[in-house]
Order: sequence, then structure tokens, then C-alpha cells
Amino acid sequence: MSRLKKNYLEKVKPALQEKFGYTNPMNIPGLKKNRGQYGYR
Repeated sequence: MSRLKKNYLEKVKPALQEKFGYTNPMNIPGLKKNRGQYGYR
């Protein structure tokens, strides 16, 4: 699991639920596919 997704699930999602009063977890905005930026050296 990526750090971004882990941080979102552990900290951001509960904070959004509390702040906006979402009762259904499916109503909370979520992350879409996270693609890293990879370059060649």
C-alpha cells in the first residue's frame, strides 16, 4: 500500500467524516489511481 493511500485511510478519511458528518463511508471522497513519476537516469 502506498504511503499516500495509507495516510488517507488512517488520517484524512476519518477527519473528513467527522468534519462534514458523513454517515455512510461511501459518501466520503476517495483517492483515484495514484501513479508515480518515474524517470530514467
